[in-house]
Amino acid sequence: MDAEKRAHEGGPDEYLQGQRRIALLFGVRSRALAAMPPGAPDEVSPRVMRVVARHAAARHDFERHLKRLAESGRAFGTREMFDVVVAELPGWCPWLEEGHGPASAHSARAALARLVTHGQTQAEKGERFIELARVAASLAASGSLGRAASAVAEADRLTGQAAAPSESVQSARAGAFDGFRPDVLQPFLSGLGSRACLARVLAFFRALQPVSLLQELAVEQKRDRRHLILALLEMHGLASRREALDLLRADPEPEMGEDEAFVRRNLIYLLRHVPRQGDDGLDEEIAVLARHASPSYPPMVVKEAIGAIAQHPGRRVEQALVAIRERMQAAPTSGGGRRPRAEDVRIYLERIASALARRETAPRTAGRASSGSGNTQKFPLPADSLPGLLHELAEGQASGSLALEEAAGATVATVALSAGRLVGAKAGALGNADAVFQALQVFGGGQAVWTPYSPSKSTPLFETDSLAVGPVVLEGLRRRDERELARAFAPDGAVFAAARAAPRPHPDEKDGLVTRDVWASASAGRSPLEIEKSLPVEAFRVRRLLLHWIEEGSLEEVLPARPRGA
Repeated sequence: MDAEKRAHEGGPDEYLQGQRRIALLFGVRSRALAAMPPGAPDEVSPRVMRVVARHAAARHDFERHLKRLAESGRAFGTREMFDVVVAELPGWCPWLEEGHGPASAHSARAALARLVTHGQTQAEKGERFIELARVAASLAASGSLGRAASAVAEADRLTGQAAAPSESVQSARAGAFDGFRPDVLQPFLSGLGSRACLARVLAFFRALQPVSLLQELAVEQKRDRRHLILALLEMHGLASRREALDLLRADPEPEMGEDEAFVRRNLIYLLRHVPRQGDDGLDEEIAVLARHASPSYPPMVVKEAIGAIAQHPGRRVEQALVAIRERMQAAPTSGGGRRPRAEDVRIYLERIASALARRETAPRTAGRASSGSGNTQKFPLPADSLPGLLHELAEGQASGSLALEEAAGATVATVALSAGRLVGAKAGALGNADAVFQALQVFGGGQAVWTPYSPSKSTPLFETDSLAVGPVVLEGLRRRDERELARAFAPDGAVFAAARAAPRPHPDEKDGLVTRDVWASASAGRSPLEIEKSLPVEAFRVRRLLLHWIEEGSLEEVLPARPRGA
């Protein structure tokens, strides 16, 4: 049975393995506490908590281990339990929810969900669900949008399963974001890679949904914040469009004041910038917009309405523009009152004439396609946004080269795409899919550099060995999750020594040289992180071997000795 299949299966063997792993780390903790000088920080208990959350799938087991920790001097409250688990969450992307089955029973995502369902009463489950929403909001506010989207995805899944009381779900969605302002999401509105995660988070919190944002937009006085709110509304797409059109259906006041003009201009802006789907309701939308192109209204509203009408196709639009033009030409002008200024009318007529002229020449220019190339983009990329970035590029059938750089400027990996398919990748000595696996595991955030190009017969678009990006990313995220679990047993800076049992190969490691080199390094006292950096091997394979030998009793963690007299 291969590793991927085993990872998604439960059963008695997995239960026993989980209990052995928990017992193993409790043993390490006992040794560490015995050697720890008074007042020294307890660094092992959070490792135990991580493994308990991952492997104690039954509530009674979870509570038993939690009680054992508390009785030995280390109690974990609800908030700290959530913080420990979310630290291991992967960045989210839509592929994680597109029919690829549930997460493995001991994944970080499954552990996060169990923190809610392990509540002993409905009230406690409700409190824990609210805490899950709070954690998601906090992650988004701190810049970890990918992990925030993962937490929100689990919250939505639990909601679908009625795992928490409905009143708690509504309370969480309504109030969990109250301590933050939408401004914290500003960094995710520029650059690539954040759209899907941002849309996922926006859809969950009531304060970030179209109705709430439109209410805030109506009273916001600062221009830059209005721009931010409009950008967030655009992310909602059709949901924002429907709300905006519904508000515009109400007739304006006879004397439209400046505040109302700003509101209506912004609503029309949304109709103009969020694409329609199909022609249903187009006639009504054109009629609503045409009412706002009255010359008696403020120029900001009239100009936006003309632009919104002009972007639609069809004879009905041309008729509407002609009717507006006739109304403008017949409108009496003056310098005050409700009559438009002559200069404003002249500008309106020029815009209508330009729109009609563009429509007349459209058949001759139709069909001209973009080259698909463009300027190189360099932008900040948090580690948990990498899955979303790869999804966005693949779904957009992008062609180009993606370089991932650490904060210091060193390149961690490069990925080449052609028409949204993987045609090459490099991460140190690793290539192709292995390099993508490695990037998903070790890229700690920094900068991304995207250099697009136009596919042609000389580009990798026509190579027959290109790969779909989705399955590669999903396998990479599975390996990342397994490596994160192994890090609880083999932390980055830990030191190990050979124990009594002879080391045996891992059944899924087919390269004997890798097994030999990892063992030689670990038994010589090199830390797991040092081994990963020194060997041309995927990080997941290194930690998998180390965890295998720790479980078998071939390796034992060397803990600091207690100072004499302490």
